[in-house]
Amino acid sequence: MSFEINVDHSQSSPVITLKDHISGAEAVVFAFGGLLNAFKIPVGDQLVNAVSGFDSVNDAIENISKGFKSAKLSPFVCRMNLGKYSWNDDDFTIQKFFFKGHAIHGLLFDAIYAVHNTRTSLEQASVELRYAYPGSDDGYPFPFLVQIKWILETGNRLKVETSITNASPAAIPLSDGWHPYFTLGASIDDCSLEFSSNQQLEFNADLLPTGKLIIDDRFVKEWYQLRPLLKKYNAKCTFYITQPDSLSHEEVNLLHQFENEGNEIGCHGAMH
Repeated sequence: MSFEINVDHSQSSPVITLKDHISGAEAVVFAFGGLLNAFKIPVGDQLVNAVSGFDSVNDAIENISKGFKSAKLSPFVCRMNLGKYSWNDDDFTIQKFFFKGHAIHGLLFDAIYAVHNTRTSLEQASVELRYAYPGSDDGYPFPFLVQIKWILETGNRLKVETSITNASPAAIPLSDGWHPYFTLGASIDDCSLEFSSNQQLEFNADLLPTGKLIIDDRFVKEWYQLRPLLKKYNAKCTFYITQPDSLSHEEVNLLHQFENEGNEIGCHGAMH
């Protein structure tokens, strides 16, 4: 079998390792928090861990709230203003972790998940974790079941799937997320992270979402890939950008190349 799963019970809660024996890739998942503690992928003749994790389960237990590395965020993500919200004409105040006066990162970041199922095949290895939230926080008295499935596939691909089952008698407010910490063995100034998105969620000075969506059409690198097509048809274009002060030096240089080739660079407001 090209894939293997090991469940280690020697620590205070299970540690699950998904391994691809052909490529050497492996993912390490903690039952504590359902978090991804390591994702090692082959680069040249060595394995490189792309996730900044903890030294042990006990290290995670002691330090999870100091940075929420790789934490599972549920039933709310990011920050909640003063921990307060309204639902169905009732007012609630979250009782769990607060940072600078605001509730942060949900209620399950330190939950102990049960290892419900593990599976291996020629193409993948997976583990399914489950946790039944009983509605124990007075600010969120809505029970639900969360299932997390981590899947390591051929080609060094890692996927995570989350399913939520409402165990309350009526609809509940819920959002779900993940708080990844990546490490590439270099300064963040030497790395880049790209998202395929054309919108941003606006945050205020306290990092609280305002509810506004900002158009984000700064696809300079994607535009640059179209240069061969533009040259083929001798096409000249006008490229509109928002927030030019936030462009990287590389993006500015690419825009200058467009300009030198007869294209126009325009600017419009971020809120349209």
